[in-house]
Formats: sequence, C-alpha cells, structure tokens
Amino acid sequence: MYIVKQGETEAETKKRAFAQTVAESVALFLLSLSALPGGGPVRQGLTRVFDWLLSELGLQVTQLLIAGFVAIAGITAYWFKRKNQKWYGMVEIGVGVLSAVFVAGTLTPHKLDLARWSTLAGSAYVIARGLENRAKGMELLKLKVVLENPESSSSPQNPQQPQSAPSS
Repeated sequence: MYIVKQGETEAETKKRAFAQTVAESVALFLLSLSALPGGGPVRQGLTRVFDWLLSELGLQVTQLLIAGFVAIAGITAYWFKRKNQKWYGMVEIGVGVLSAVFVAGTLTPHKLDLARWSTLAGSAYVIARGLENRAKGMELLKLKVVLENPESSSSPQNPQQPQSAPSS
C-alpha cells in the first residue's frame, strides 16, 4: 500500500511506488551478495580493508578506528531511524537475515557453540525489532498524511451542532 502525498496525482504515486520497489529490490540484492559462499565481494572487500589497516596502522589504531566507525554508524542509524522509521526497519530486517545466514553457515555438526547460537537468537531479535519499526513507520506515515490532508479525514472538521427548536 502506498500513501498518496498531498498534491500528488495517481500517476505520480504509481511512479514513486515503482521507484521505491526497485530501490528495495536493489538493496536486497546487494545485501544478498554477502551471503554467497566465501562471503561474496562485500565480505572479501571488508577483509582486504581490515588486513590493510592492520599492516599500515597496527592493531591498536585499527581497533580505535573500528570503535570510532561503530560510534558514527550508531549515530547515523539513530538519525536515519528518526527521519524514516519504515526504511530503518527494512534495513534491520536485512541485517538480521544476513547475520543469521553468516552464522548458520559456520555451524558444524556435533558441536554446540553457544556464542553462535546466541548470535542466531540475536538475529531473530533484530528481525523482530525491524518488523516492529517498519510497522510503526507505516503508521507514522499514515498519521502524517492525515495531518497534512485534514479534508481527506473521515471525520468533519467543524461539525454542525443541531439547533434546538425555539421555545414557546
């Protein structure tokens, strides 16, 4: 379901909906590349960057850079969630699925690894949070449309009070 924005024609709504669907498909495709055997190009690229940082800067500086990157990523995620909670939820779902795929690919028969199973449980939680954020984002979009277009609301703005008959 796509929400019609104020002043937007039906053709513009369909065009925006198509563009959004294409963007979602491309994002999911790029995320799925990471799930390829060997980690795919994304994981291989990150491994090369990490190895280069270690060789050029040393372990402690690389660790500090990673911690700084994580902090910046957290701040950016917060900002992104505040601006568009629906898309934030979609990203959360994708991250949860990808982390589950990565971890499930490392499980071995006849070996119980609590850390990996805990990570899988965490992935399920991230997916659940993503679904909740997506639902809340959709509700916020509906509310925004109603607030921007009060005439489209089903309840009248200024209902007429029934007038009583003049008393005699």
